[in-house]
Amino acid sequence: MEILAYLRFLILPVALLFVVLFYSSKNTKLPRNWPLLGMLPAIVSNSDRLLDKRTEILESNGGTFLFKGPWFANMNILFTCNPANVHHIMSENLSAYAKGAEWEKNFDVFGGTILNSDFEQWKNHRFFIRGFLSHQRFQQLMSKIFQDSMGELIQTLDRLSSQEVPVDFQHLLSKHMFHIACRMATGYDPSCFGIDSHESRFSDAISDAFEAIFARHLLPESVWRLQK
Repeated sequence: MEILAYLRFLILPVALLFVVLFYSSKNTKLPRNWPLLGMLPAIVSNSDRLLDKRTEILESNGGTFLFKGPWFANMNILFTCNPANVHHIMSENLSAYAKGAEWEKNFDVFGGTILNSDFEQWKNHRFFIRGFLSHQRFQQLMSKIFQDSMGELIQTLDRLSSQEVPVDFQHLLSKHMFHIACRMATGYDPSCFGIDSHESRFSDAISDAFEAIFARHLLPESVWRLQK
């Protein structure tokens, strides 16, 4: 009986909490912040159009919003497309926004690259990359790579159009961008652009890595470390 009385005592506060959350969410342009689950249901319900949904939310909130994830996942993420905010973080006050140990755990697949670097190490990486990108020979090579790749893309689209073959256009463009990035970064031509060719193992590995990184933001560290 004491347990039932205790449960009755909890029902009213919980019900009031749901009512407050429901009506407060109707007066905001942000996704509803559910108890325990946070804004995760908004991701699940828009899994087929995540980029579009994120763009809509950014447009409705001045270009910046705080996504609150499940309470058990430590998944709060600040999204911004405001140029002033980006400049503030990346240029004026970079030393105040260290990536930290948690970032390195989630993105360990990238090793000690610029993506995982902070402070002086980041500056050294940036200095090297800027010198590489601004070199005249690299810019000439980049122009040639884009011309060659666009030629291959147009030929592929012409062939598909004449054959009236259905194609996943997003997948085709992703292969096109992978083709460009691979040649720019390594000088290697993966030759995976043809519609009838087999999938590149390297491209598949990159996709798998990004899926794993995304999963790490949804699951507690103990879970994905056990999976690893």
